[in-house]
Amino acid sequence: MRTGITGLAQIHGLRGDTSIEDRCRFDNAYIDDWSLWQDVCILLRTAATVVRPTGS
Repeated sequence: MRTGITGLAQIHGLRGDTSIEDRCRFDNAYIDDWSLWQDVCILLRTAATVVRPTGS
């Protein structure tokens, strides 16, 4: 799976100084349950985080 700018782990707050095991668990769940709808939801949640006044 190629890397991207966002993902399931990132929208759940797992970025930066977080457990690699937790991030891998979310990445594997994404791979196992991939759907176009899930990608749309991830993109929308990412956009909402970027435009929120508190930022990411």
